Amino acid sequence: MILTKHLYISKYPINQSSKSLILGTIHPHNGINNTSNFKIDFFYGNKNSLWTILSEAKNIRLDTLNEILKFLAQNKISISDMILECERLNDKVTADKDLQNLVVNQNLKNEILKSDIETIYFTSAFSKNNAAKLFFDLFGLQNQIPINWKDTYEINIDFFGKKIKCVILLSPSGASNIGISRSKIYLNKQNLYEDLKTPVKQFKIDFYKEKF
Repeated sequence: MILTKHLYISKYPINQSSKSLILGTIHPHNGINNTSNFKIDFFYGNKNSLWTILSEAKNIRLDTLNEILKFLAQNKISISDMILECERLNDKVTADKDLQNLVVNQNLKNEILKSDIETIYFTSAFSKNNAAKLFFDLFGLQNQIPINWKDTYEINIDFFGKKIKCVILLSPSGASNIGISRSKIYLNKQNLYEDLKTPVKQFKIDFYKEKF
């Protein structure tokens, strides 16, 4: 087993003036101060990541750390993760479900309540160790999840007296396309994309364009 400690949470705290928060789990294992395998030395710095699909959705360049930080600042978006540290079998393990002995980011409660955040974007949903599941479990919000949340991928919650809209983001990974192609939210709009060469990819781009 190897221990992964988060490289970015303390370096990039939530800005109190932010209106939105992107919330994930934890980056792949690279060892402390070793990000040689990351395309960008930041959250989601690996290839085919969140920044790739956001750049397509917003029609802007998000290829460098400076471009990403500028985009986040201009749109009053902060970013953080649910896991401060965890163990995994080896450095090839990246799936949330395979992470063990999690230390979760409990300070999020105070950071969110002290901020102007109105929307939280979760990079993964409610499977084992996913971002939304960890968040809703940690703060006892499970009873606020409606049965039909997959109709819109949005959940409105009361977060200790603060009204927040939660948005569950579709995975930017191409590996997720088969699952998304069978989902209700895609099938309801399938006719709009059936003539395209990459219909699911374009649907995801439009999804991000709408949500952000």
